[in-house]
Amino acid sequence: LSVLVASMLLIRRNRVWSDIEEDCTSLLPYVCKWIEMPSLTNVCMSILDVVVGASSSTHRLLPLLRSHEVISSILRRTSNSFQRLENPKDVSIALHLMLSLAQSEPTAEMLAVEGVMMLFVTGSSSLHALFSRVYLEQGSGRDPWHRAWCLVISIVTSLLHILGHSERFVDQAIEFVSVYQMRLC
Repeated sequence: LSVLVASMLLIRRNRVWSDIEEDCTSLLPYVCKWIEMPSLTNVCMSILDVVVGASSSTHRLLPLLRSHEVISSILRRTSNSFQRLENPKDVSIALHLMLSLAQSEPTAEMLAVEGVMMLFVTGSSSLHALFSRVYLEQGSGRDPWHRAWCLVISIVTSLLHILGHSERFVDQAIEFVSVYQMRLC
């Protein structure tokens, strides 16, 4: 892992992003492979988030994301964290990656097909409790679960913007709104 991070830092330090993109893409098979390792998951998701967010085209990422089942791994990990009501920081990292993936049509479609909206809707009882938490935590700013709620809203908004032409996705978005209508008001 240290070699991976050091390589990214050296590459970034010495060149502009357009030159880095190809080098980062060559590192992605390792990142995608290591995402299932609990000690590396957050680092790998953060690296993917940076690469996806800065990439000029997500088309080259699709085969890697599919072959390593990255999206389903992220959704599964996030679902487990939601159900156990644990570690909002891990959830935040996953949600930031989902938001980056939701910015382009190919990866947004992958998120939708893999069931991101089902994650947000079917876990509604535990999520509703989490997301209904107080907006402000005493003395330390926003509650981390409230920040997670804001990220979920951003993901759904981005997906609607990108996939608004898909009747199936719009139906899922309507279900999301009906589940959380009181929270959204």
